[in-house]
Amino acid sequence: MNLEFRLMRQSDLDVARRLDRDSFGALFHELTGQPDTLAPREPEFFAHWLRTDPGGAWVAELNGEVVGVNFNHARGRNAWIGPLAMKPGVQLRGGGRRLCEKGIEYLEAQGCSAIGLDTYANNPVSVSLYLKLGFEVAGGTLVLRRDLTETFPGGGVGLQALPATEADMPTLVRLDENESGFRREPDFRFALDWEAATLLKLCGDGDSTHGMAVCCQKRGAGLLGSLYVSAEAAGRGGLTALLEGARAFYLARGLHELQVTLTASDLRLTEALFDLGFKTRTAMVRMVRERKLRSGPLRGPLCSEKG
Repeated sequence: MNLEFRLMRQSDLDVARRLDRDSFGALFHELTGQPDTLAPREPEFFAHWLRTDPGGAWVAELNGEVVGVNFNHARGRNAWIGPLAMKPGVQLRGGGRRLCEKGIEYLEAQGCSAIGLDTYANNPVSVSLYLKLGFEVAGGTLVLRRDLTETFPGGGVGLQALPATEADMPTLVRLDENESGFRREPDFRFALDWEAATLLKLCGDGDSTHGMAVCCQKRGAGLLGSLYVSAEAAGRGGLTALLEGARAFYLARGLHELQVTLTASDLRLTEALFDLGFKTRTAMVRMVRERKLRSGPLRGPLCSEKG
C-alpha cells in the first residue's frame, strides 16, 4: 500500500516523539557504529512545534500506522525544517521527500524566503535528498559540549546574567532577529513558560542589554540557544557571565552537561568556547534553500537543531 500524508493531530505527538528517538538513534548507530543510547527528546518540544505551526506539522501513514513525521517552523522571513523522522525500515519509500515537499509548500506560503536545516555530512542519503529539493550547502555546524562540574573562568566585569521577564521580550526578540534573521517570539515565550527552560539577558550599567541566551533541557542535557554577546561585552567577560548563569540554572535541575550549536563560520564565538573548555560533540552541514538572497548567515532556531 502507498504512503498517505496528512496534517498532524494532537493524538500523534507520542508517536512523533517515539519516531524521533528511534530514527535518530538508529542513524547514530549506523553512522558511528556505537550502541544506540540516545535519550528521547522532551515531549514539550513536540507540543510547542505543533501549537506554533499546525500547518507545518505533517505525518506519513502506511496501512493506518504513522511511520514518518516532519515539523516545519516559519519565523518571519526565515524558516527551518526539522526534525524529520521516518520509521527505520521504511525510509526508502519516498516518504521523507514528500514530507519535505509538504513542509516547503507550507513555509513558502507563509512568505519565508530562506529555508534552512542541518544534517549529518556523512549521511549521503539525506544530503542527496536535500540537494534534489533545491537546497545548497551553506557551511558547517558544530555542536559543542562541556561538563558543568567546573566553573567557567573569568567572570564578567560589571555584567551579570539575569532571568528575563515578559517586559524584556520586545528587546530580546529584536536583538535576536537582528543577529539571526528569525522572528522567534513564539520560541522565547515557550522558554519563559516552560519550567525546564529560561531566557537569560546579559545586563550592564543602567540595565542595558548586552547579550542573551536561551536555556532549555534537550534529551537530558542542557541546551544553550540564541547565544549572543556584544563585542564590547565580550571584552569584559560577558560570555563567561552568560555561561555561568546557564550553569547555575542547569545544575539546579540536576543536569551536568551543556551543549551549544553554532555555525562553524562564527570564529570569534567558536574560539572563545573552545578556550572555555568546550569540545566538539557533532559536526554537521548546514543547507539552505532560497528564493532571494539573505543579508546575513542563516542560524538555526531555538529547539529545532538536528539530533
